[in-house]
Amino acid sequence: MSKILILNAAPRKNGNTADLICAFTEGALENQNEVRDIYLADKAIHTCMGCTACTRNGGNCVQKDDMYLVYDGMGRCNRVCIPHLLQLHYRSSQDGK
Repeated sequence: MSKILILNAAPRKNGNTADLICAFTEGALENQNEVRDIYLADKAIHTCMGCTACTRNGGNCVQKDDMYLVYDGMGRCNRVCIPHLLQLHYRSSQDGK
């Protein structure tokens, strides 16, 4: 059994990527896997400032945002799925965070 984290970086919560995630989740659950998904557009996640403070304080970022949810999810899973929509050969802005 796998523990799967899905990081949904799509700009539309109920768009085509959501349909893909739903089908993936159904298949994963049918095969006795655990699935957790995080919709990134709803989260306040800031880009790295390059301050390197995390290297001095045990890997903890000085920015207090929702990235801890992603770190926590990744620490609890053994598989990560990052579906994203390609529009004009570019990733969504949420995926680039």
